[in-house]
Amino acid sequence: MSWRVSIRAGGERDLEEARSWYERQRSGLGNEFLAAVAEALIRLEGDPLRHPVYYRGFRRLLTRRFPYKLFDRVEDEAVVVFRILYGSREQGRQLRREWSIPPRAKVFGRSGHLDPIEPLR
Repeated sequence: MSWRVSIRAGGERDLEEARSWYERQRSGLGNEFLAAVAEALIRLEGDPLRHPVYYRGFRRLLTRRFPYKLFDRVEDEAVVVFRILYGSREQGRQLRREWSIPPRAKVFGRSGHLDPIEPLR
């Protein structure tokens, strides 16, 4: 079974911040970071329940090349990525804030593109 994976607004912001930071370090490194996250999202799409519950129902998936963690929850037949955080950030505080932000998500498909969708309910 292939799960539908979406990224909430907080995760989108995290992704863009990290991509920009890596791109400033070396041209092309930002795209390499995005490719590593895309690979992690494909793993998540294949088997989200494989990854351990880390904090208050959030599961955690580590990227393989970069020190980033994807925090997600399984909701019905979908996987929602709430945040994509640098490994040394204090994740609990960042995840607590997610409860007060209205849902807006993008879907990640096997094509490697993020496509806008309606808000998750």
